[in-house]
Amino acid sequence: MSRLNLLENFSRRGFIGSGVALGLVPLTGTSKAAGTTEPLDEGDILGFVRSFNTTALSLFFDAGGDPNGKTGFYPKLSKVLAVIVESLIQENTGLSWAQHFAPAATEVFPGWTLDYDASRQAHYVLIVRGPKVTVIADDDGVIYHALTPVAAPSAKDFARADQFPGAIYSEDPLNVESTAKPQD
Repeated sequence: MSRLNLLENFSRRGFIGSGVALGLVPLTGTSKAAGTTEPLDEGDILGFVRSFNTTALSLFFDAGGDPNGKTGFYPKLSKVLAVIVESLIQENTGLSWAQHFAPAATEVFPGWTLDYDASRQAHYVLIVRGPKVTVIADDDGVIYHALTPVAAPSAKDFARADQFPGAIYSEDPLNVESTAKPQD
């Protein structure tokens, strides 16, 4: 089954439906399929987080987050990811992160995991953890970076992205070599 077919199945069935439909065929990125598991760099992850923030905000205002059609609710993770997948298929973008995107896998990108919480009305927190750096965002759309902590806190632990331990605002990737050791 081609990568495009896998993404189309994910888009049509949603996050849970795709997991069942794919069964033994996990939705994995092309880099894993090619036999490499080298993590993406932080710049690629920043591109994904920007797309995620834009998609979540769009769903907030067009009632995509609430099953009853009310505006003012952020959607479940599966809904945001399904819309991102759908737009990747329709637009056939050349975004570097899109080639490695595996929305139904534990690692949404090689070496990177995703944690999301939208349980607070009109707020969400997104955490994308890599081996060295964690990228954190929330409904304000501001993206923060931190060294990946040894004990990874959950998105449910924070009301705002800037509350993540060691969070630093920067539009550029974090310079890991010039930053102190990871937080405990």
